[in-house]
Amino acid sequence: KRDLVNQKYFFSYLYIFLRFFGCAPYQRTLALEFHSSARTITETMTIMCSRQVWLGIAVATVAALSAAMPTMMSTLLRHMFTAPNQTPWERGRLRLINVGGLPAQTLNSADRALELIDGSFLHREGDVWVVSYVKSGTTWTIGILAALWKHPAADYAGSLQKVTRNFCPQPELPDLGWGDDGFGHSIRELNDWSKGAPHRCFKSHWPSKDHVVSDGKSKFIYVMRNAQDQMTSMWNQVYGMGFHYGTENMTFEGGWD
Repeated sequence: KRDLVNQKYFFSYLYIFLRFFGCAPYQRTLALEFHSSARTITETMTIMCSRQVWLGIAVATVAALSAAMPTMMSTLLRHMFTAPNQTPWERGRLRLINVGGLPAQTLNSADRALELIDGSFLHREGDVWVVSYVKSGTTWTIGILAALWKHPAADYAGSLQKVTRNFCPQPELPDLGWGDDGFGHSIRELNDWSKGAPHRCFKSHWPSKDHVVSDGKSKFIYVMRNAQDQMTSMWNQVYGMGFHYGTENMTFEGGWD
C-alpha cells in the first residue's frame, strides 16, 4: 500500500513537472501508462520532452541569475568603491568611514588624509580648487571652468567619473587600482597633474582646513546651493546608490538619523 502511495505521489510530481516545462501533449501517454514502471515512464518522457525540459531549465537559470544580479552588482560595486582597512563611522545608519574624526564616504581614506598634510602632496602656484558641500553643483561648476580653460572636459562635463579622472581630481580619493574605471589618483599622479600648464583644477568637499586652506598659492571657488534643493539631491543619491551608502533596505522608520 505504501509503495502504491509513493508511486502516486511520484507520478503527481512528474505530471506537475511536465506541465511546468510545456510537455502537455504527452500527458495522455503518462495517464495511459500510470500502472507501468516508473523507469519506463521516466525514460519515455525524457526522450519525448528533452527539448522542452532543457529550454525550461535554461529559462529558469536565466531567471535565477537575473534575480541575483542586483545583489551581485551591489557587492561588486561596494568592493570597487571602498578603500580597504578603514574605520567605520559609528553614528547614524549610513555606511560611512571615520577620517580624522569626520564622517566621509567610503571612497575616502584616512591614510590619504594624512598624505595630504604631511608634505607628500605638493601645492603649486595657479592651483584652483572647486569646493562645496556635496550635491551643490560642483561637477557643473567644474564644467564651466573647463570651458573657460578650453579643456576637452567641457564636452563631457555631465560625467562625474570622467571629469574627476581626466580634468579635476579629488585629492581625498586614493587610487584603488581601477584605473579609468575608478575615481582616485595616486599622490604622484596628483603632483604631476597638468604639468607645464598654468593651472591645475582640484575638487573637494573637505572642510576649510588641512590641505584645503589658503596657502598663498591656491585660489578657491566656493559653490553654494539652496539648502532644500541640495538635500533633495543628496536624498536621491543616497537612496539611489544603496550599495555605496548601505541604504538598500533602509526606511525612514525610527527617524532621519
